[in-house]
Amino acid sequence: MVRLYLKQAWQLLKQNILFSSISILGTALAISLIMMLVVAFQSRIMNYGPEVNRSRTLYVKWAGIQKKGTHENNGNGYLSLKTADVCFRSLKTPEVVSIVSPLQTRLAALPGGSKATRCSTLFTDEQFWKVFRFHIVAGKFYDHVDLDAAIHKAVVSEGMARMLFGDANVAVGKTIMLDYHPFTVCAVVNDVSTLATDAYAQVWIPYTTGQIRRNPWAEDISGNYKAFILAHHSDDFPAIRAEIEQRVKVYNASLREYELNLRSQPDTKLVEMGRFGPGDPDTVSLVMKFILTVIMLLIVPAVNISGLTLSRIYQRMPEIGVRRAYGATRMELMQQILTENLLLSILGGLLGVLLSYVGLSLCRDWVLGSTAYFGMHIKPDLDFSLYLNPWILLLAILFCLILNLLSAGIPAWRGSSAGIVKAITNE
Repeated sequence: MVRLYLKQAWQLLKQNILFSSISILGTALAISLIMMLVVAFQSRIMNYGPEVNRSRTLYVKWAGIQKKGTHENNGNGYLSLKTADVCFRSLKTPEVVSIVSPLQTRLAALPGGSKATRCSTLFTDEQFWKVFRFHIVAGKFYDHVDLDAAIHKAVVSEGMARMLFGDANVAVGKTIMLDYHPFTVCAVVNDVSTLATDAYAQVWIPYTTGQIRRNPWAEDISGNYKAFILAHHSDDFPAIRAEIEQRVKVYNASLREYELNLRSQPDTKLVEMGRFGPGDPDTVSLVMKFILTVIMLLIVPAVNISGLTLSRIYQRMPEIGVRRAYGATRMELMQQILTENLLLSILGGLLGVLLSYVGLSLCRDWVLGSTAYFGMHIKPDLDFSLYLNPWILLLAILFCLILNLLSAGIPAWRGSSAGIVKAITNE
């Protein structure tokens, strides 16, 4: 029966091109805007290579500084190495903890100064390669021995290796200059999408190589590093937070004048995404705004399309009256109308997915931009693989079904409730 309804819907579509085109286009615009929002949101919180462990990672990136015995805010910044070592590196509950700098910009060149270019650089420890999953093209990562000895080794992206050496496969063992300091390339990895805001760089080097200036103000609480805490399972988050709380108490007891305030950290990825500055992010408000935006993008076009659907149903009232006269129930008539309208919704949904990709291509700086690159000239990537995620495709189908129900539900109920005589005479 559904197959018959779809065939009939296809014939009606061809008979009334204008109505069908308006319905499909209205659906497409709604779905495209919703999919742009969903893809942008998902790209920031879902497991996404090489950040494949986002769901079981906790993040600490801000160190609040206040006078002892007061709640007065005296400063904010990233973590110092001392703070990171005492409060996070030696945690027992997590699987691994990594200490990493925020993204830096450095001048990369070949010895002698040729092929000089600015590159995005991260200063990391050896645990960084366990928290994030990189695909090695050649060579191997630096380890704890290299870190402790401050060996000038560098991992470079495939694109950077091709830029400097012409061929990524010959880069291992070669020397590059970073701000005029020589580093030996120990590994080449696949290029990382800028959507992976914590792992993205073009060059990764040990933080012990000492190119980040230290600021000993306020007893060296703040500095230039962040902590990534990888749990065995997300169920371990409460235990990890409790252990960190105890470490911070001990740490603050060792300080004379100031104390560390983590401001409710460590964060999950969802909370970390909204944390920018000293204040605690209102995650509930962020999620509610997202949900309300999606609801409005569904309701507004549904109201407009429902008017067109109701007009089309009134034109078909004699057909509905005849079907009722031959025993068709209201539920059968509603099913027919909803199924016919579903074809338009699906066509509009497919067009909407394509339009959302075009929209993201044109507006990616606004839609996919991240505070992680604040003040840096880094363009966000547009990775089509995000659309191949099964959950994204299921959401697109779900939104089509909801839009179909909203736009055709009331017209279907009103059309199927008309009396037989009134429907046949179309009064």
